[in-house]
Amino acid sequence: MVAQLIHCPACGAADTSVADARGIHTCVYCGARYQLTRGSARTLVATSGAKSPAAPLVIALVGGLLLLIGVAGAGAYVLVSRSNADIEAPQPALPSTPAPATPALPPTPAPVEAPAPVVLPPPTAAAAAGLTVDAPPDVEATANFEAHNRRRSGGALWIYGYVTNTSPFPLGKVKVTAVLHDAEGGEVAQDSGFSEWDILQPNERSPITLLVSDPPAHESITFETHADKPFYLPGQVEGLELEVSDPRKDSFLGYKATGKVHNRGETPARFVRIDGLGFDEDDKLLGMAFSYADAELLQPGKSARFELSFFDNQPYKRFEFFVHGQPAD
Repeated sequence: MVAQLIHCPACGAADTSVADARGIHTCVYCGARYQLTRGSARTLVATSGAKSPAAPLVIALVGGLLLLIGVAGAGAYVLVSRSNADIEAPQPALPSTPAPATPALPPTPAPVEAPAPVVLPPPTAAAAAGLTVDAPPDVEATANFEAHNRRRSGGALWIYGYVTNTSPFPLGKVKVTAVLHDAEGGEVAQDSGFSEWDILQPNERSPITLLVSDPPAHESITFETHADKPFYLPGQVEGLELEVSDPRKDSFLGYKATGKVHNRGETPARFVRIDGLGFDEDDKLLGMAFSYADAELLQPGKSARFELSFFDNQPYKRFEFFVHGQPAD
């Protein structure tokens, strides 16, 4: 027989089966057997009968395809809905990054008025050619030391004071020794220094600094002075004059002074040294500083600049400045 488009009366599918010799069709989908009678199909065997092996696979494929289509559609709907919600919903504001804070500038310190400098003439000096001292043989050289201030700095003990020449003749540099004692009076340390001025006339005094490095614990300090009779004292140039500005307070360097040295004399000077002395409110020596003029050789009628700094922050109340120079050979 020729296959024709018919519908299975059991499952309704378009059956393409071919009738057997008796005119009976077996549905290719559900396996139902039926016979066409005058154009209409009459079921002969119920669908619960033997099924075509392909029927369950086809039904499963069709059902799975429909399920995938449904899931995909639902997923697309959810995705579109979420996308629209993301677009329409207001986005939370991102935390703003604060602008970097501009560091506050340190307040400008109020200007501190430094004491006006006092420029004193150099101590009585020997002639430019030097001085030969004829000291009496039966008279000893004597000097005394007066301590003014002491302080610790940088692991050391600094002692400031004056040496006075108590001899009837000029002296050179005088040696002073600081001796540290414990509670029982025993010596635990000592250190020495020399007076600053090269020449000390009778009754003149010179500043001195004693530096005791790494001093141990001690109870008291005594001082020993040693002066020698000089035979010859170095010459000093006369006519050196100082021009000093008012020392200004420096935040890091204590006080700083600038100025000029003028050679008003007739002798060229070398090693021109400027000494600065600082005093406290009791007019006691509190600190010292020195510098050299910016000239290896200062000719008569010439000038040279200098800078001098007190590298501390002591409460100075006044300053004194001195200048010394040796004659050029």
